[in-house]
Amino acid sequence: MKKLIVLIFVIVSLLHGCDGSSSYSSSNYYTGLSKHVKKTTGTSNLIHGYKEIPVLDTNDPQAEIIFEKIVEDYLKGVDNDLKEVKDKEDNATEKINAVANAVNIGLENFSFGFFPVGSVSKQVFKRESNFDILGYPEFPDFHYPIFFPVKPSKPMFLDNELAVDVYNRNVREYKRDVADLAATIKDYIEDAEHYVENCENDYEEIKDKGKPLQGNQGQRPINGW
Repeated sequence: MKKLIVLIFVIVSLLHGCDGSSSYSSSNYYTGLSKHVKKTTGTSNLIHGYKEIPVLDTNDPQAEIIFEKIVEDYLKGVDNDLKEVKDKEDNATEKINAVANAVNIGLENFSFGFFPVGSVSKQVFKRESNFDILGYPEFPDFHYPIFFPVKPSKPMFLDNELAVDVYNRNVREYKRDVADLAATIKDYIEDAEHYVENCENDYEEIKDKGKPLQGNQGQRPINGW
């Protein structure tokens, strides 16, 4: 929320930074159109839920022999999956901070060529996992603009009606472009914050799945439990 407040302050400062703002009346004020498509839904990133814990088949005399190994593999997967979810949560938080930092140095410098941040990734080492073949989704990078709209310069001669008209038109276009970028940043940050909340929910769900099996693996407690 604090990052969004800072973002709004920076945007307002930029939008009022052009002397041609008087020509940008409330009748044609542009609220901004976000180019970011929301990625997160619900309260979980697990998509299809988490694999159920293994259950011993008491009718199969051979099952008990291999059950301990099945439980060991499951708990190992839970341990690794918890680490991955935490990594993905940290990854999304870093992306939020990267976008916020780019905004803080000034939107006029907010371009791919000047500030190539956002591609934050971590290598996750996994031996065993209970995730499905698609794994755990990572929150996407922010698509930084290659070129940022340039604030128009005032005409040298204000008595030149054509030059003033062109300047005023350029001011309106500039403010619309800034509003578009601001809306995109706002949606991206809100989306990423929702993703982080989902990660926290997923972490608790995965942790809870393994708790009933801890008695079978007392000699190997799961990290952080």
